[in-house]
Amino acid sequence: MARAQADNPLMKTLVTLLVALLGGLQQTKPVFRAATDLAVLDVVVVDKSGALVTSLKADDFVVSSKKGTRPIASLEFVSTRLPAARPMAIMPEPGLRPDRPSTNVGKPQGRSFMLAVDVGEIRAGEGRLAMQQIAQFVDALPSEDLVGLVVLPYGTPRVELTTDRKILRDTLAKTVGASDQYKSCEPTLGEAASLSTGDRSALETYFLRVYRLHCIRDSAFPTGARARDFRGIPGFSLNASLASRRMETRSTVDTLGALSDRMARLEGQKTIVLVSEGLYTDRDTRLDIARFGERAAAARVRLYALHLDTPVAEAAYTVPADTHNLDDHLGFDGMAEVAAITGGSALRVVARATEMLNRVDREASGYYLISVETDPAERDGTPVDMKVRLKTKGLEVLTRPAFVRAPTPTAKALPADLKSAIADTLRWPVDEAEMRINLDVIRMVDDRTIIVAEFQEAPVALGFEVTDSAGKVVADTYESPVAAVASEGRTLYVGSITLPAGHYTLKLAALDRGGHRGAVSHMLHVQSPAVASLRMSDILLGTQNSDPWAPIAQVMAGQKQAGIRVDFAASTAGALAGATVMLRVGRIGQTGWLAESNLPITSLATVPLTRTARGGVNIATLAKGDYVLKVDLMSGATVVTSTAKILRID
Repeated sequence: MARAQADNPLMKTLVTLLVALLGGLQQTKPVFRAATDLAVLDVVVVDKSGALVTSLKADDFVVSSKKGTRPIASLEFVSTRLPAARPMAIMPEPGLRPDRPSTNVGKPQGRSFMLAVDVGEIRAGEGRLAMQQIAQFVDALPSEDLVGLVVLPYGTPRVELTTDRKILRDTLAKTVGASDQYKSCEPTLGEAASLSTGDRSALETYFLRVYRLHCIRDSAFPTGARARDFRGIPGFSLNASLASRRMETRSTVDTLGALSDRMARLEGQKTIVLVSEGLYTDRDTRLDIARFGERAAAARVRLYALHLDTPVAEAAYTVPADTHNLDDHLGFDGMAEVAAITGGSALRVVARATEMLNRVDREASGYYLISVETDPAERDGTPVDMKVRLKTKGLEVLTRPAFVRAPTPTAKALPADLKSAIADTLRWPVDEAEMRINLDVIRMVDDRTIIVAEFQEAPVALGFEVTDSAGKVVADTYESPVAAVASEGRTLYVGSITLPAGHYTLKLAALDRGGHRGAVSHMLHVQSPAVASLRMSDILLGTQNSDPWAPIAQVMAGQKQAGIRVDFAASTAGALAGATVMLRVGRIGQTGWLAESNLPITSLATVPLTRTARGGVNIATLAKGDYVLKVDLMSGATVVTSTAKILRID
């Protein structure tokens, strides 16, 4: 696959030609409404059966800190499960799914789940059944919920937060454990955790295991003797092994913290699900875990840890029982420590993950917001211990051990290395919204894919990458300076790429002069090249029906008209003779079309056997909401092919 390069003169010329040829969403009301003198705590309450409790009053709670009991200023229960999406009654054709432009701000969304699967701590070749059950859980979530995936410790493959379940299923199917610690002469997670405390029985457990692996000489561990030190293992250093384990843990919690930072701007309930067979912790990692807890609290992210248990009978085939017990108990304890600091839980998965995942779903379906008074010293991002308890017995409160109000953001600075900053922004499976970006991706009749991106501020650097269903990057580009132009009050970038048939994710990132970052992802499906006598492009939007065509990614608030354009081509001149193009406009959730009209057709003088059909939609006459634009390419009275796009009007 050829990669598009920023310094390719042909690419720059292509952008110029495309611009010549081709010619804000409502913000969701913030869920967390913290006044300057109030701390807003989010807590979940469940009963003994694990069911969510939704009917409590302020008098049922007691909030306290080192300064004593805190008066509760207000209490509100927030349900995070959105109602099921209404069917598109106006789209009766099976298989025709209208596309919509993507944006990184104001997205209508439900909850956000980020799956972090640590294959480095899952036994090599294991975890497939758990991944299947996680895929089934994801499929059963409401369609509005966003789900993403990142595989640790490598960071790839990854899936951006999306409602597209297929790419998640495909990626989970390829995710499998990679740990070979039981075949290593280094201490396992549980052995290392015990050895760090000076546990002599753990020393013997470790010696027995590595002796069987021929890591030590017979003379160093005679039959019946007790292990006393590590001198029998060439090159072994306990301090070095513990340092390596701590480094792995710091890398994991730092990645989880970075994911929390990126999820901070999302609305609704935000949950990270860590899937692993254990996490190493000791006194030297407590500060790192505490810092992660502060980042999660500031972002309002809760973490659940799914510990994949290995039955003792099964483990006996590969590892001594004592080592298995150490790994199982101490690895789970480490995961529980990381989950608890966010107000989440560590859950054991022995046979099936379904029950534990359903518990995560229930507890992420709603929460209480409790507002309590603070003083100025508690408003600078410093953690403040807060305890929340209930007067009613038999109920469990899930809450963070500390409240953290994110400090006032400091002024942004433009990074010195723009390319690295773009690469870092593309790397994370969460969109950035400091800089607004609207993105549309259009398939043309010549099998090119056109990328139309709009910015609120002119970017100083831009990059995009395309990943296939396996998470492999198949195309990318980086530009600085950016070949963007100002058009009708917008800063517009147009790019082009050719992709074979398949499912892809395109992610585009940009930086403005103030150092603000933006990133937006778009799912696309590329079909096999058309072989029919007539074939048609996707719908292109424009500022209006005018020459030259000025493309847009999304209708702006206050825009009076939107131009509508499709291109179509034929294999013979005769096939073009009787071709007509019908545009229909309808509102999602309603039956019947609001408007129907034939689009005027003109020739493209520079492209033989290709035509363009153009028209306009009078937006000023339409109420706010989501509409479907449907275009039929017809030969006589027969519909040859159709395409559709969702148009949102604010």
